[in-house]
Amino acid sequence: MKKFSPGIRFSWLIASWEAASFRQKNIEPEHLLLGLLSLVKSLDLDFFHRLAPEERRKLSTEISDITNIIQSYGITTTVLRRHLRKNMTWGKVKKKQEILHRSEKTKIIFKNAEDLAQKASELNTLHLLASLIKNPYDKIGELLYSYNISPVNIWKKILSYDPDVDHDYIDDDITNKDIDSIHSFSRDSNISRLTIVFDDIVGSMALFNKLGDEQFYKLIKYHDKKIRTIMNRMGKGEIIKSTGDGLLMIFSDPVAAVECALMIQREFLQEELLKIRIGMDMGEVKQVTEQKSRDIFGIKVSAASRITEAAEGGHILTSNAVYDAVQKHLKNSDVEWKFLGSRNFKPGEPTIEIYEIYDSTLPLEPMNNLNTGKVDIKTHSAKISLLDEYGRDLTQEAEDGNLGPYAGRRNEILQIIQTLAQRYSNNPLLVGRAGVGKTSLVEALALRIAKDKDSEILSKKRIIALNMSKIMGGLSQKTQFEERLGNVVEEAISQPDIILFIDEIHNFIGTGQNDNIMNVTHLLNPLIVQGELRFIGTTTEEEYNRCIHPDTSLERNFQKIFIDEPSKKDTMEMLNIFRKKLEEFHKVWITDRALEAAIDLSVEFDLQHALPAKAIDLLDEAGAQIHIPDLSMLEGKQIRDMGVKRGGANSILNVLVIVKVLAQKTGLPADKILESLGDVR
Repeated sequence: MKKFSPGIRFSWLIASWEAASFRQKNIEPEHLLLGLLSLVKSLDLDFFHRLAPEERRKLSTEISDITNIIQSYGITTTVLRRHLRKNMTWGKVKKKQEILHRSEKTKIIFKNAEDLAQKASELNTLHLLASLIKNPYDKIGELLYSYNISPVNIWKKILSYDPDVDHDYIDDDITNKDIDSIHSFSRDSNISRLTIVFDDIVGSMALFNKLGDEQFYKLIKYHDKKIRTIMNRMGKGEIIKSTGDGLLMIFSDPVAAVECALMIQREFLQEELLKIRIGMDMGEVKQVTEQKSRDIFGIKVSAASRITEAAEGGHILTSNAVYDAVQKHLKNSDVEWKFLGSRNFKPGEPTIEIYEIYDSTLPLEPMNNLNTGKVDIKTHSAKISLLDEYGRDLTQEAEDGNLGPYAGRRNEILQIIQTLAQRYSNNPLLVGRAGVGKTSLVEALALRIAKDKDSEILSKKRIIALNMSKIMGGLSQKTQFEERLGNVVEEAISQPDIILFIDEIHNFIGTGQNDNIMNVTHLLNPLIVQGELRFIGTTTEEEYNRCIHPDTSLERNFQKIFIDEPSKKDTMEMLNIFRKKLEEFHKVWITDRALEAAIDLSVEFDLQHALPAKAIDLLDEAGAQIHIPDLSMLEGKQIRDMGVKRGGANSILNVLVIVKVLAQKTGLPADKILESLGDVR
């Protein structure tokens, strides 16, 4: 076992104390995390001052690293620590033990931490935190989930802080094991026949904008507490999860589900701010049990959600399945039913007969018609597709063989897939310098969809790249642009498998844009926040901080994924893939050394742009330049011609061509550029 750093030793003391305080017989992973989050407390204790100067320096660094990592997510170690302590489980140990041992889970955490620390002289807090986060157990997973923190993202960030960590875990491609880890619930699911009930706060976005973050959060808590009290009083049903501005509940008995809905209706009827609507359906659903949470999936879950959207504030709507199962049991009560009609909410989904159930003793008139929603699907489907007119179907282009191939970026693609698989914060936002290949990553994802590599997560999905310039084309007023974009978005909403891709999305959403840019935050933000539409966006870190980060409601619904400049090795792999396209287009042969030179010279002489784009641009310019004569003379200095065939098909694009082009671009002497490469033979 490796030597423990001072930060590990202090964290272990706190973890032992926390486990004993909660009357647990073993130290669990959540106790370890409490210890790490309490690390800053050591500065005020004798523990710190008793350390040798070198150990104090190490501990200060560990505290700084942990603090910076947590604060990068807009929260503090104190907030996380207090949240975690409130949700800790109490044990049954009546007397504090002299020695507390590690649980089996904690032993695994330490084993994985030691694997990460193979190249380090001692085990430190970053190794332990990375191990805790990589596959978070129970309370830790719930904690991360509550703050919309992706375990993969924070894990990568932790590893980036430690130069000694072993990074050999990265494979060449995304494997089936990776996808299984994202969708492991498929192995742990079971089918049940349940009644699904959604409740929803009508006009939640208007309330959010009116009240602000803090007051709106309190209102949500008040809403949740009231419903939990009702369900506890009934002793039936289960709350599966929060949907942001409502709850998802399940019942094994449809009569109990309707009775609970009526009690919720009565409870909130007199509320001025909270106007609640309820929708329900029943049938077979897929129950999912993971280490972190439970969830349910299936067409009946989607149908219950759609029925809720068709309700007005204060009203309860049900499917005909619920009506058939319940109405005969409530014949002798004050409950009445009204048939509101049939509705097909989404293409490919079954038509649902919808009933309203209401208490005739309440001062509430039943609805006259179903809430019509935003899109008349039958009418809209007959029109010319606006998505085809103003967008590129990247998935179709991939199927037609017009995209790719692509190389590298395994970890980044895995993060995008995981983000799209999430229930919340499931809009990937690729943040990086211009030229690092953000758009290529989206095209690579479309290629994976076309090849059905991730069928369990991305089956039948289509990525549409919107051409925002084309949408704005020929329009003189912002209102016209908003109307046209709104129509495009409505069509996308009517097709649940659509994922919209907007390059440089900061030009259209967020804050901080100048008056000349068509800012449509008020149009797109509610759709993103409410999950009606899925987006992939790209931006730079500067524009993210200026335009998107200040809008908290928007920021937390995007999952920020950093796209760094690839290494020279990774860039070489990308250029090898890209070489064939350039050779076919320019009718040249590109040597391996020319690829290396394009990378090395662009890194040294082009500081304003990023790999791989600047190396590709240099090769592209060289391909165009190769047919110009006199390439064997470089700034008056005679250099041996390295086999360049000028003119005609299949000329050779070698180092000399690259150097000549770069000399023309920079104005530097070509012989000096060539010397920087060393031996080019």
